[in-house]
Amino acid sequence: MMERRALLLGATGLVGGYCLRRLLECGAYREVRVLTRGPVGVSHERLRETVIDPVADLDRYHERVPGR
Repeated sequence: MMERRALLLGATGLVGGYCLRRLLECGAYREVRVLTRGPVGVSHERLRETVIDPVADLDRYHERVPGR
């Protein structure tokens, strides 16, 4: 398995849900992280899900952006 990681935003929508399924099925990523406003309802050993309120949590996640 590759050492790549994927980050997906919008995994609860139509297109994002499809992308999430494909990322988990393909095996090319050792970890698939999703940032969502609600649970995706998927359980997988490589899935790391973080549920956030984008408005309330924006400042907290802004500090983690490299180069800022």
